[in-house]
Amino acid sequence: MVSASSLHLAESQYSHAVGIVAACKRRGLPVRGAHVALETALTESVLWMYANGHNQRSLQLPHDRVGWDHGSVGLFQQQVGGAPDSTANWGTTDELMDAVTSTGKFLDALGPLSSWQHKTNWMACQDVQRSAFSDGSNYKENDPQAIQIGDALWGLSPTTPPPVSDSGVSSASAQPETSGIYTVLPGDNLSTIAVRTGTTIAQLVALNQGSFPSLTHNPDVIEIGWKLRLAGAAQPSPKTPAKPPQRVYVVQGGDNLSAIARLYDDPKVTWQSIAQANHLANPDLIQPGEKLLIP
Repeated sequence: MVSASSLHLAESQYSHAVGIVAACKRRGLPVRGAHVALETALTESVLWMYANGHNQRSLQLPHDRVGWDHGSVGLFQQQVGGAPDSTANWGTTDELMDAVTSTGKFLDALGPLSSWQHKTNWMACQDVQRSAFSDGSNYKENDPQAIQIGDALWGLSPTTPPPVSDSGVSSASAQPETSGIYTVLPGDNLSTIAVRTGTTIAQLVALNQGSFPSLTHNPDVIEIGWKLRLAGAAQPSPKTPAKPPQRVYVVQGGDNLSAIARLYDDPKVTWQSIAQANHLANPDLIQPGEKLLIP
C-alpha cells in the first residue's frame, strides 16, 4: 500500500506530492509529466511548502518552512509578482502556495507534451526553472525519487508500463514486444526506460548505438517507434570473445569533461579517464565537434 512512509516522505510532503500528481492527471498528461514536476519540486523545495520571510501574506498561509530567496514561495520556489525582492511574476502568494495551482503554472511554462517529450527529465526542468546548474546535476540526483513517487501515486510500480497515452497507444505496447526489446512511446526517454526495464542509460546506449548512431553523441534525444534492445546478443564462444562497443561522444557547445562523464551511468567514466583515453594534454580545452572516446 502506498503511503508517506513507504515513499520515505513526511505526511506534508506526501500531501504536496499527491497535489502535484493530481494537477498533472487533470491536464491529461502521461505519468512522465508528474516525474518532471516532482523532480523540479524535489530540487527546489524537497517537497516542503515554503513561505517567504519577506512576504507577510505567505507567513499567514499553511507552510512547512520559511525561506528568504528573493520573492520565492511554495513547492517550485516561484516568485510572487510585486512581492518584496521579487524579480518575476508567477502569480499571487495564495496561488503559488497551493500545490495544485502552482503545479498548473509550472505546467503552463513547461508547454505542450510535444515540446519536451523527447528531452530528458532534467532538461525539461531546466527549460522552465533556468537553474544556475546548466548541466542539470541538481535535477539529475532527484530523478530516481521523482520517478518512484510519480509512479506510485499514479497507481503504477516502477516496473509497470503506463496506461493509455494521450496519443492512444495502449499500455500493453509499452511492454517489451519480444524478449529484450522495448518500443519507444510518446513521453519516453532513456532515463525512464532504464528505470522501467531495470537497465541503465549507459547500457541502453551501448546496446543500441549501432542501430541508432545518434545515441552516441546525443542520448537525450530518442524517437517514437524506435525498438531498443534491452539485452546483448547470445554470448560468443570462448574462442571469439566479444569486443566491447566503442563509445564516442561528440563535444557540444558548453561541454566540459566533468559534465560529459556524468552523462554515463558508469563509475569508470570520469573526467580523468576520458582525458587519459583521449591523451588530452589540457583537459580543460575541448572544442565543439571534437570526438572523444569514452572508456
